[in-house]
Amino acid sequence: RQASPLSQAIAALGFNAVSLLKDIGGNGSFAGRPVDSETIVRDMDLEDWARIVDVFYQWPFKPDVSEFLLPILYYTDGTLRTYS
Repeated sequence: RQASPLSQAIAALGFNAVSLLKDIGGNGSFAGRPVDSETIVRDMDLEDWARIVDVFYQWPFKPDVSEFLLPILYYTDGTLRTYS
């Protein structure tokens, strides 16, 4: 799915994950910067991934992937943020 746009690849996150595209591309108070849904996954940078991770983490319907992904560390505005 690396050559796919985010709008197609996001379905791999779980049922109805496409609903996250609104927040991923919006101007909400999430980490990172808004990401266009047609951005190719392999072309995304750290700020793009920061937005996706933060929106996913706050999604009440996210599948439990903690054993695979957490703690996730990344820099946002010069500060280290962790989820655990």
